[in-house]
Amino acid sequence: MVPVAYKRLESDILAMIPDLFAVADRDTLQGRSREAIAAALENELRFLGLYAYGDTVTPQMIHMIVQQHIDHWIQQYLQTSLLPACHPQK
Repeated sequence: MVPVAYKRLESDILAMIPDLFAVADRDTLQGRSREAIAAALENELRFLGLYAYGDTVTPQMIHMIVQQHIDHWIQQYLQTSLLPACHPQK
């Protein structure tokens, strides 16, 4: 994993996150666990086409970036404390 590519991808993701949370259904997200929100964000970021078909490294980098920032994003955009992983899914 090239550090420059990771930082560029991280910068792109950080720029997209406010828009993703702006269009998201806040009530639905607040009822989800940390892991469910992280998985939803990863899926959305993958859908946006940040990498070429067959690229196996970028999805791993997306996962690492989301895991690194998810707690901050939840607090910043949902203004709620984190739900435990065992919280029932809707």
